[in-house]
Amino acid sequence: MKHIRHVMQIMVFCLVAACGNGNDRNLVPQQVLARLAEPKQTPADVSQVRAALTPQVLTAIDGPVLLVQIMNRGAVAVLTRVAMNGPIETFLTPDGISLSLHDGLLVATRGLGFDLMAADVGGPLGAVMGNANDAPREHRYLDGENHVSRDVFDCIYTRSAADHIREICSRAGNAFENTYIVDVFGLVRVSRQWVSEGVGYLLIERWGD
Repeated sequence: MKHIRHVMQIMVFCLVAACGNGNDRNLVPQQVLARLAEPKQTPADVSQVRAALTPQVLTAIDGPVLLVQIMNRGAVAVLTRVAMNGPIETFLTPDGISLSLHDGLLVATRGLGFDLMAADVGGPLGAVMGNANDAPREHRYLDGENHVSRDVFDCIYTRSAADHIREICSRAGNAFENTYIVDVFGLVRVSRQWVSEGVGYLLIERWGD
């Protein structure tokens, strides 16, 4: 948490002082730090936070950062990586919301309400990387009685450009469409990914690596 607070302090300083070279960093008010640590609620904040992710800030963080918008809620937050378990990375906000990604594909959320408890994306990973045009996808959720329910979707994949992939998934009248932009190294840089009926889509930008 000390590391995250330090990162937030750097980001706020960049926002209020345009990353100048002055020596007044300690004058940044604590209430501004607290505001940046909270999920943001206005579209203008997206461009402000994006502008604050300067090379200096990303170097100080020393690891990838996610800039995430919860599209149905008009909220935006910055998440830093806190754990790696093989190919699965977990990112966390200062107030405890977490996302886990398997090579860029969302496999779990916590703290959003109506969370995605787990996802099996083995097939979708191969398809996103160009190895297939269709694949099954499995999601697990908690139902109203706190039991785990399992949803299996049939997904198809198309490319509008070499690096832009659409994933259209459906089951029993329920459908969603994820999109991915993949760089030349096979890293998912920008994506729109479905969580659940209660959360909707996350727009995820990956910075810093």
